[in-house]
Amino acid sequence: MTKRILAVAMAAMLVMLGSISVFAATEPTVTSDAICYISYQTGNNDYDGQSMDTAKKQFLTVEDNGCISVLADGGTLIVCGKAFIGGDYIMPELGSTLKITSSDGKVNYKNSMPFENPACAMKMRSGATLTLQQDTIIDDIILFRTLEIADVERIIELELQGLLNRTKKLGYKVKITEGAKRRLATMGYESRYGVRSLKRTLMDNVEEPLSSLIIDGKLHEGDTVVVESDKAHGVKLRVA
Repeated sequence: MTKRILAVAMAAMLVMLGSISVFAATEPTVTSDAICYISYQTGNNDYDGQSMDTAKKQFLTVEDNGCISVLADGGTLIVCGKAFIGGDYIMPELGSTLKITSSDGKVNYKNSMPFENPACAMKMRSGATLTLQQDTIIDDIILFRTLEIADVERIIELELQGLLNRTKKLGYKVKITEGAKRRLATMGYESRYGVRSLKRTLMDNVEEPLSSLIIDGKLHEGDTVVVESDKAHGVKLRVA
């Protein structure tokens, strides 16, 4: 089988959305029935890798207890969480074609990925490289861009949806202005760490102040609370 080496160096994440394959002179086919699930978040290399619940955590080597020990003769790697490359990784030469996918034929794990932090993704640390030494089919993976403020504003809408539904059941309405979403996005997003601090920002600036209004008896059934931009404090809550 013709050997093909794919070297990938990237600072962004790879997310299961499109369809990209690495081709030899002719399109490779998977000849091994071996499968292994991988999830950096929930996996454990002591697991057998034969289901999402027993996914392995890392690639490692043929001799180690990671995914590659299961797929030494090729087969299908099912990314049901994150596959993380933290440095320069040269995948050992396998016995036949390797397929990397987000679907096991029953479940397409990319469909359940959260908007702000896709679960089914191959993530690579900035400057890392991945070298594949055999025919490899990479299915449902594309490179996507870094988050922008508009993306963070959308994340805020999703994060606050539960709060809005709960307050609606209590008889209150909460309205968040576009200016407030923009300020919250700016306050909760850092280029280096992404939206890691966004939940805390929303809790400190929206959820807790709203809870205080309710507890202090300053809201009555049918009232509307407006979350709006404020120069001094970032955002403020106003009972309309």
